[in-house]
Amino acid sequence: MSIYEYKTHIRYQDVNENNELSDKGILNILSEAAGVHSEVVRL
Repeated sequence: MSIYEYKTHIRYQDVNENNELSDKGILNILSEAAGVHSEVVRL
């Protein structure tokens, strides 16, 4: 099994009031990475 890497930028809406990645931000990033990965695998 190979490891899939996905580079992204942390957006303002993904950060909480303590300048930490929020739970919602983590889920957004993982969801976006899953979508990109499925496109790559399908090709």
